[in-house]
Amino acid sequence: MSVNFLGRFLVQEGGISESQLAEAVALQERCNRRLGEVAVCKGVLTREQVEQVFEAQRTLDAPFGEIAERRGFLDRRELDGLLFSQMIGCRHLGECLLMLGHLSREDFSVLLERYQGGQRALAVNVEYLLAGSGENALLCLAWAAVEKAFARFASVRLKIEAVGAPPGCGEFTTGYCIETELAGRGAARLGLAANFAPAEPAAALPDARRTLDHEDVCRVAAKYFVAGLADYGLSPAPARAWRADPAQAERSARGGGALLLTSPRGRMGLWLRCLDGAGRPCRLPGCAG
Repeated sequence: MSVNFLGRFLVQEGGISESQLAEAVALQERCNRRLGEVAVCKGVLTREQVEQVFEAQRTLDAPFGEIAERRGFLDRRELDGLLFSQMIGCRHLGECLLMLGHLSREDFSVLLERYQGGQRALAVNVEYLLAGSGENALLCLAWAAVEKAFARFASVRLKIEAVGAPPGCGEFTTGYCIETELAGRGAARLGLAANFAPAEPAAALPDARRTLDHEDVCRVAAKYFVAGLADYGLSPAPARAWRADPAQAERSARGGGALLLTSPRGRMGLWLRCLDGAGRPCRLPGCAG
């Protein structure tokens, strides 16, 4: 089950109960089908083709429809039709709560306004906060890779809570490291540590994306990070990703950029460090961070 930030806020404010949130999320997930599911139901794609696209998406940082079109599984007209069908069936969490009678329109309007006000006040403008150095640009690439991988393959939505050193590693329960060599420029290393458990396996639907455990999701994030580095002109080698304890994950990349990420299910620390050819912390050429 994927619980969003609004749902957690409504529970914390006493607007709904945990069981009401679970019921609304279940209804939302029945209504909000992934594009692959819509394509199979309409006979546009086979289940085998959907699986091929999902497998490709573990390496390619691109939307499902774009990959399917690139592979010749459908044309632009068919893709537009699928996107339209997906859109008209989409239900927001608030709609589901109203449909189930768990909130009145008046109460939901008041709570939503309060939630949105808090989001505006806490919003982090990543481009602004991380501007000014090449190493911070790499931190943006790392954040984008992790955010997309966890959203696509673990049903975990992440936001930036703070820029700078996350709290002590005692908060975190799992850790991972990612490292890629940069041709002629040393290496870039990421440390990740989280305090939320992997999602439960998704329902065994042949036309639905399989939920991966966090270690596999980190491998996907590593591939997305490498693709971003290549677009940045740094000629990265294929990345290595491995499990580590949270303290080791922090130490491996401490001293460079850092982000504290939050999700409805917990928090994650992200650290980035550039290394020279001997594995010592350094600044990449052109980096001031």
